[in-house]
Amino acid sequence: MARSPLRLPLVLSLPVYAVGVAVLLTLCDFLCHVRYGVLVYHRPEHLSLFPGQPTGDVAWGFLQLGAFVALVGHATCRTLEPPGLVRALASVAIFAIHYLASGLFQAWPMTLYGAALGTWFLHLALYREGLRRMIGLSVLFAALGPPWEGYAVEQGFFHYLDEATYHVPIWLSALYLHGGIAVAATAAQVASWSRTEG
Repeated sequence: MARSPLRLPLVLSLPVYAVGVAVLLTLCDFLCHVRYGVLVYHRPEHLSLFPGQPTGDVAWGFLQLGAFVALVGHATCRTLEPPGLVRALASVAIFAIHYLASGLFQAWPMTLYGAALGTWFLHLALYREGLRRMIGLSVLFAALGPPWEGYAVEQGFFHYLDEATYHVPIWLSALYLHGGIAVAATAAQVASWSRTEG
């Protein structure tokens, strides 16, 4: 197997990965959910860079989530065959497209849920190796993500305008399914850059 010329020590790759997750999710939150009125923050002016979003607080929360997914992704997917940068970034783009769809089509929550669930199987079809771990990571995130957000709602940080189960929309778990694939693919790719020869 040809090795990438890019080398990044693990001690750097995991924090960089966590920051990347935080930046991506903070931007997606603003562009796809705040702008389209999917959710409302209770103190939107606090540490705000974008209208309607307490950007510093949101980024801090997503940085903690990024650290969690970096560690879990590395622990579960570091030995997977790296999918290649293009395919890993394609999975991130698919996740971001579903994030955007949840803003654009929020008036049809069951349709969103069904479409995201159906396309999850198509998303998995991009990969041949490590499918059990990808499915496991996706299901783990889909099981943990919505309650984590529901708890944030209970703490008064924000609220969704459409609350189906434990303060969150029905489609949220399906969005986390796609996030699980993106994490598995990118974690495997990043881990391949951290390995030493031989």
